[in-house]
Amino acid sequence: MKSVRHFGCSVIGPGNLKRHNPCQDAWAYRSWKNSDGKITSAIAIADGMGSKPHAHVGAKAAVSVALQAARRWGGNTYLNSSWLTRWIEAEWRHAIGDRNPRECCTTCLLAVHTPRKGIIMGGLGDGLALFSENTKMRLSLSGRRENDFGNQSLALGAPHRVSDWQFEEILNLPGQWMVTLTTDGVSDDIQPSKMHEFTAWLESLKILKQPESSLRRSLRNWPTKGHTDDKTIATLFKNSNHG
Repeated sequence: MKSVRHFGCSVIGPGNLKRHNPCQDAWAYRSWKNSDGKITSAIAIADGMGSKPHAHVGAKAAVSVALQAARRWGGNTYLNSSWLTRWIEAEWRHAIGDRNPRECCTTCLLAVHTPRKGIIMGGLGDGLALFSENTKMRLSLSGRRENDFGNQSLALGAPHRVSDWQFEEILNLPGQWMVTLTTDGVSDDIQPSKMHEFTAWLESLKILKQPESSLRRSLRNWPTKGHTDDKTIATLFKNSNHG
């Protein structure tokens, strides 16, 4: 059995269903064997700006490029978060082809694990990155700044600074841990006082044979009244009894 496992899904929100738009969230998972024989595992999520005509294209490009960056990061000892930021910024523009970047705006969050380097997590724009150890939340990163208002967001394709990217590296991992990424369709509805309950719910999904089925059902039946946004949750995790 793999020592590091994952689950995740994206669901289209009522707003895009009503307008007959595609889901503008995206997520992906990959794992690779490095030259030293160790395995890099990564998840990436993205939330395309709903006001942009090619937001779904931008989101899919972002998760693809982020996972390419994860593979390079995991296989090289000298690459750091600054390299991740610059590489993703440049390659995303290639990935969207000849489309105008301003029509493809999207957030991008990434989490990567490799036994040699630990975990790096974070990214650009709204959403949430959480790290918990032994079922207790230890670290959270939010892409929303205090002076943001309305639907304003940092994003690929929109004006921002390289310093707006946030990454945290976590070394000396415990035997049991979980890293979770969510788009703002989820994170905006989680009150700080409910973060422990949210983490506990995700922990309960880990033991299911098909956690994505339960996750998808929960996201489609989201309890917040009047919610409209697409929703994505993706996790990487290791249980202490998995080697």
